[in-house]
Amino acid sequence: MVLEAVTSDVNESASASGTSDSTSASSAAVRRIQAAQIPPNSCRSDDCSTISSAAVVACFRELKDEIAKNDDLALKNNELASKNNAVASENKELTTRVIELQEAFNATQNEMKDLQMQALDRLALIQSSVQALMTQTYELHEYPIPRLFIVLPQDISSWNPLDLLSNKFRLYFLCECGEHTKSTNSKIPHHIHLARHEGYDIARPNEFFQQYGSYALTLLKMLKYGIAVAGVVVPAVGFVVPAVSRSSDLVAERLKKLKDTIEPGLNKTIDYIEKKFADQGEAVVEQNGGDEALEGVDLRQLESFLKNKDKDRVLGNLYRTVTAEGHVKWVCIDHYRENYQGKVAKAFCDTVKSLGGSFDEIMGRAVVTLRSRVQAEQFYHILVNAKSVYELGITLDWNTAQADFKQLRDILSQTCVGVLELHVCGDGPISDIFYPGWRYNHIVDIM
Repeated sequence: MVLEAVTSDVNESASASGTSDSTSASSAAVRRIQAAQIPPNSCRSDDCSTISSAAVVACFRELKDEIAKNDDLALKNNELASKNNAVASENKELTTRVIELQEAFNATQNEMKDLQMQALDRLALIQSSVQALMTQTYELHEYPIPRLFIVLPQDISSWNPLDLLSNKFRLYFLCECGEHTKSTNSKIPHHIHLARHEGYDIARPNEFFQQYGSYALTLLKMLKYGIAVAGVVVPAVGFVVPAVSRSSDLVAERLKKLKDTIEPGLNKTIDYIEKKFADQGEAVVEQNGGDEALEGVDLRQLESFLKNKDKDRVLGNLYRTVTAEGHVKWVCIDHYRENYQGKVAKAFCDTVKSLGGSFDEIMGRAVVTLRSRVQAEQFYHILVNAKSVYELGITLDWNTAQADFKQLRDILSQTCVGVLELHVCGDGPISDIFYPGWRYNHIVDIM
């Protein structure tokens, strides 16, 4: 009876605790209580009752202690589970934040790369512009006359192979057209060809070939074999002589005759130059041929060897132009008009003349005196549109201010002018008394 009461109390306690650990503990306690029972007839009834009750009470107390401990453990486990859930939730938020920060970092990095590429592109553009300007300034001085030409016998029918020194030669300039002269919907060919000119007799042939023999030989071979030298590409010999529409003038007759004699003329001149150097024991062709022969030769004395020069100094009827890279090219009137718009060139020429100036369209050189801001505005407007002005001599003949030089600087940055000669007349503003030379600051930018 005591056993049933204790067992019932234990079960109730275990049920109240609500945990599996408490249930197992109560079961173990019950088993210990059952083991503590005294077998029947082993002792007197009073003694057995006393012993059994004491054992049960002890076991019950032990059971309550274990249930209390298990309750504490269960509570701690619940607290740890709650903390774990909170930590897991915090970790999830941190992970999301890290991902967002990583995405923001990647976006910033990509933006920085884009900015870097834009900066590099701008730097490359600036370097290209500066290089083009430096090249243009150098070549405007180094190539005051056309640099591509060929030398042929003056009359191939009278060529004397036994007395080479008695033979006479004629120089023909070439039009340096190419990709830089092409325009949209162009209908004319753009390969190098002979200029539409009757050519120039060469004075002092021996001295000429002594100074320019290697250069002339390179050009002749370039023309004969259609090879590329120093960025210059030529077609087959048969396409070098341009088509002529008229047969009555001297130029047309000369070019028509050259059509049939240019190839044998090339061979005779090549043989002549090679024999000349061989007789002198020089290997000039092998040492100075190729790109160096075109890039390194000084052509500024070439004009002194030419007879029957044009009175207006228009060598070969060619026009000086400048490519986007700053290289000077001499082209015929057809390719000049094709690329530089004849109407714009004529409008510029008319404007300069109306201002009392001059424009050498062949050389691309303009000289003008501007006597007011109104004239300056008129001239600057047409100058920006004219892409064939490479040298400018300008006089500002009014009381100029700093804003006038700033305007000139900004206008020149939009043109192809590579050589500037600037003269300033008139009085300056009152500020010159306190800040002498202040208005000229922008001239430094022009330089």
